[in-house]
Order: sequence, then C-alpha cells, then structure tokens
Amino acid sequence: MKNRLFSLFVFALFSTMSFAYGFEVDKLYYTKLSNNEVSVSKSYSQKSVIEIPSKVEYNGEEYSVTKIESSTFWGCSSLECVEIPSSVTSIGNYAFCNCSSLASVTIPSSVTNIGWGAFDGCLSLASVTIPSSVTKIESSTFCECI
Repeated sequence: MKNRLFSLFVFALFSTMSFAYGFEVDKLYYTKLSNNEVSVSKSYSQKSVIEIPSKVEYNGEEYSVTKIESSTFWGCSSLECVEIPSSVTSIGNYAFCNCSSLASVTIPSSVTNIGWGAFDGCLSLASVTIPSSVTKIESSTFCECI
C-alpha cells in the first residue's frame, strides 16, 4: 500500500511539474502554456531596448510567444523601449510596472486585454499606441504615468 501511495505521489508531482515547464533564452524566461505556445514570464535583461520575439526556439522545438505574464518586467528601470510582437494577445497585471525609463510603447493589434496596473509607475511613458482590438483595459493600467 505504501508503494502504491508513493507511486501516486510521484506521478502527481511530475504531472504538475510538466505544466510549469519553463526555459530561458537571451535573458528572457518563458513558461510553456501548451505544446507550441509560451508566455514571457520574467526578464533578466538590463538592456534599454528589448524586442520580444514572436517565436522562440528551445531544445529543437519552436514556440509562439502569445502572452506577457504578470510582473514580467517589473522594476526594469533601464528599459526605455519594448517591442511587442503581433503574436502576443494579452499583457498581464503589472507587466511593466515601475519601469521608470519606459518612454514609448506600441501595442500590436493582436492584443485584446491589458491587465491591471500593467504600466503603473512608468514615469517616463509619454507615448502609447492602443489599437481598437483592445477590448479590456483593467483599472490603474496607466496610474502614475506622465
């Protein structure tokens, strides 16, 4: 009985872990969403300009980047410009919060949702292009911006 419970525990543990599979490419950390889709979930870059790729390759597999997760670029004070690809459909809560040097953002027409506080505290943000495809902009998205 103990062996069976242990086996079930190990199976449950590894089943859960497969959903949280992630990897890093060019100082951006990606989380696997499905067999061929990933989200950008953390930035380790100190660059002033970051271009999020529409596709990323890892271990011989190609993934489409469809989402910017919550808090991905939180506090990236050196970030001045970010290029969001047309494969992205959602920008998570606080995704660019406190990016104090971020000056300009063009949101592609593929995006339909911008999360709560996504650009909160972006003190240098002077230009934002929001396409008509965006159907939901959460509260405080541009709080404490110029």
